[in-house]
Amino acid sequence: MSVLTLFLSYQYFQNVSEPAKLLTTQSDNGQCDQSSYQNAMLLDELPFVTLPELSLPSLCEVNFELGDSIKSVWLIADSGAIIRLANIDGKWQFPLPKQRSIKRSYTLVSSTEYFDEADYLSFSAFVAGVAQGFEAVGQVSESEAFDVADIAPWFSQQQYSVTFYSGMLQK
Repeated sequence: MSVLTLFLSYQYFQNVSEPAKLLTTQSDNGQCDQSSYQNAMLLDELPFVTLPELSLPSLCEVNFELGDSIKSVWLIADSGAIIRLANIDGKWQFPLPKQRSIKRSYTLVSSTEYFDEADYLSFSAFVAGVAQGFEAVGQVSESEAFDVADIAPWFSQQQYSVTFYSGMLQK
């Protein structure tokens, strides 16, 4: 009986993944240097996660630790831009916008499946179709920003199991 208990415990702990984390480096003085500090926040393990609002002027760097099983992460900006995030040393690196004087929203999509070039082209075409209803494609407006409701149907059609992380960058 104890051997069975040990085996089942081992199997359980082998399959337990690290919780997802949001890692930020910030600066109170607006200068990203040795005075910058890091924050880590555990993220819920739900299909849709709302991230805390982050202050753009104080942000130096944003990374996500999403676990070893994640193969693909896309960032969909409020403007409709789609960016494939890079996994460097187990962290998915989030590119900060150059324009930091306006409020920005974004959605991250993570998946245990690898999204290839065909997926990227198909999703880009889908986003372009959604954007046709917007007055000025590529412009950022709170009333015309991409959100999970706009992009979720494509992932459902492809039958991909994904997690959505929705966040806001404040000016």
